[in-house]
Amino acid sequence: MRTALVHSEEWRRFDYGPEHPLRMERLGLTWRLMQAYGLTGLRHAKVLSPEPATLEAIATRLMLPADKVDLLIESGAEALRRSSQYQAFVRGL
Repeated sequence: MRTALVHSEEWRRFDYGPEHPLRMERLGLTWRLMQAYGLTGLRHAKVLSPEPATLEAIATRLMLPADKVDLLIESGAEALRRSSQYQAFVRGL
């Protein structure tokens, strides 16, 4: 049996906010604990790095035309830009 562990240091870029139960520090601690116990170096385990999805892959998965996916992404980005958490982050608060 083969096991794949998906890991990237990009987790450091994310923060779901103080009320979210998934704290980013926990991800780092969990990974280091797995390394300390040798779980990331097991003979039948492989560590994979995730790749960003292309617009075409997202569109195929959602069964939408690429221009509609692009519109969804942009509207989500606009909502994020208007959010108070984003504004605080940009100002370095």
